[in-house]
Amino acid sequence: MLECEEIQWDDVYLLGDSTVDAEHKKLFELTKQLATFKHDRQKVLGAIEVLMKYTKFHFAHEEKFMESINYPHLEEHKKVHQEIVKSLSEKLKEMGSLSTEEFVKELSLFVKQNIVHHILTEDKRMQHFTLNNTQLKLLFKWKDLYKIDLFDLDSEHKALFKIAIKALEMPEKNRKEHVREVLVELAEYMKIHFKHEEKYMRLIDYADYDRHKKLHDDVIIQMNDFIKQLPLLPLEVFERKLIEYIDIWLISHILEEDKKIACKKEKARLSK
Repeated sequence: MLECEEIQWDDVYLLGDSTVDAEHKKLFELTKQLATFKHDRQKVLGAIEVLMKYTKFHFAHEEKFMESINYPHLEEHKKVHQEIVKSLSEKLKEMGSLSTEEFVKELSLFVKQNIVHHILTEDKRMQHFTLNNTQLKLLFKWKDLYKIDLFDLDSEHKALFKIAIKALEMPEKNRKEHVREVLVELAEYMKIHFKHEEKYMRLIDYADYDRHKKLHDDVIIQMNDFIKQLPLLPLEVFERKLIEYIDIWLISHILEEDKKIACKKEKARLSK
């Protein structure tokens, strides 16, 4: 069963570095612990203080690691960390106007929308930087951890990965032409998949339909721009960009956005 409300650690968030993964897991545990104190304001305040301190500790440790590997996007990553800490501090100021239970719910949502999203996008880019192309190709595959338990959507998500992997299986000759043809196929399949997903969202009267559809529209634009870059880049560079694009965008979209659709269905089932 999908975890639709609670903050829940899952191996899908593993990045492969034992220290970073352990710290991420600790952040999940500290956030989840808040729910056990939701009827005790003083304990919630204490748990929040621990969460804030640990978040700052983790970010500082992560930045030190990025410095050690000469990560080219270090300054951008630092700014994201600063924004999360600033937003978290501002969120804490809302506590006085909310009940303890409401605040705990709001804070859990904040962690989902910011820290979990950060792991799936920015931290995953950092992980990609540490790997060579061969290692990236081994990493780049569909995993059952990505399932959202909606059969048609899971099947189509698998198909998107299959097409993207085909782009990396380059022949000795006409390699760029091969990649271009497969990317066009990928873009066309994305359009078909998005139409199916949008039809399903309308069927279940999904409240966040307009925003989700806008994400789909933006992806098609980005994909077309991505195809245009192909003649301008060495294949090795393009190969990395393709893996990053699919492995980061598609997985974060499935786990953050498409999972909400599955949760809507699960809630409707349980309410019957």
